Amino acid sequence: MRKLSLTQLFPLFLMIAACSQPVKEMKNPQKGKLLNKISCVLKGEKQFLLDSISAPRPSYMQVIQNQDHRLLTFLNEYDSSIYFYDYLTTRFVKKIDFGSETNDIIKPAGYFICGDDSLFMLDKARMDLVVFNKNKIVQRIPLKDSRLKDWPNNYPQYLLSTVNPISKIRGELILIGQLFWSIRQNDITKFHFAAYIDIKQGKVKYYHTYPEEIYGNGANWEGGLFTSVFYTISPVGQLILSFPPSHSLYFANLCTNSYKSIYGGSNNANTIYSIDYSDTRETPNELSSQSYIGQDVYSAILYDSFRKLYYRFMLAGVPNSSIGNSKEKKVLSIIVMDKDFKYLGESKIGPCSEWNWKNSFVTSEGLNIEYNTPKDFNENYLTFKTFIFKKI
Repeated sequence: MRKLSLTQLFPLFLMIAACSQPVKEMKNPQKGKLLNKISCVLKGEKQFLLDSISAPRPSYMQVIQNQDHRLLTFLNEYDSSIYFYDYLTTRFVKKIDFGSETNDIIKPAGYFICGDDSLFMLDKARMDLVVFNKNKIVQRIPLKDSRLKDWPNNYPQYLLSTVNPISKIRGELILIGQLFWSIRQNDITKFHFAAYIDIKQGKVKYYHTYPEEIYGNGANWEGGLFTSVFYTISPVGQLILSFPPSHSLYFANLCTNSYKSIYGGSNNANTIYSIDYSDTRETPNELSSQSYIGQDVYSAILYDSFRKLYYRFMLAGVPNSSIGNSKEKKVLSIIVMDKDFKYLGESKIGPCSEWNWKNSFVTSEGLNIEYNTPKDFNENYLTFKTFIFKKI
């Protein structure tokens, strides 16, 4: 008798376990109807020489203006340090180690540099925001209630990145987190994914719920990929939110739980479907990943204050996606909108294996995206390509 492998049996297992619960369909009302009015122009490249214990694809970066210099900083999780480079000259400036002056073991997951002496760092080990002054810990601000055994169901968890950073506005720090599984219908108006931290008082308040039209009614968006939240801050101080399954963008005033939405999708993106599986919490990780990899999804939203443009990232689905496919096979496209969110066009950049979109930021030179060149076998450089978008 011929024996079937686990790989061969898995699709059959999914068919048996698939749900009768309705699948959420996020249709693209503008697919094929939008006109491309811009072209993507590669303006330049920057390479930052790395040392022996740092590597490309750092998990977090921040660009800061320090007196007369613009500094590119990045986190080295290997030794809990932050590297500083002069952005214009690419010259190494300094390195700061954290925890060396204390007995605290910190697992940094992101930071916000505020002036020459102050720094706020997310410690993912304790889920605290650690306040440093002159490289010494002066305060820890808890971001969860440790007394609750099920705190992940009540407090957001944070996957900070360069495109999902800690931000400061009006005397408060904002951290955008997420739920790592589908949200239950009775929690849709209760779970808040954004933490607002009063810098002076060290108090934390939580705001912003998942839009019910995307995540409500028990829709299966399991696995933590579809429930990611990306954001930018508009010139008038509104949060502009991008959810992976939605072709729309959501506007939220600070410290509120109400939204307005506007179309902000791709001319090429297809309908996005929730996962067709009955027992949401038991959805196999392989199925969640396959659903995400095989579909067109959205990610980061960035505001270009120099050109008054918005850039939204779209990750195209991998055709005939199967178990074991990598997210890096998805292809990055950039959707460009004007200051009023009117569609100007979009450009295909390339595969995510080469373009690390999570390390993207805007400077006066243009949109910077980390590029992982196949030629750099020894990982000697942190490389960025800079793009501008011109009218056709």
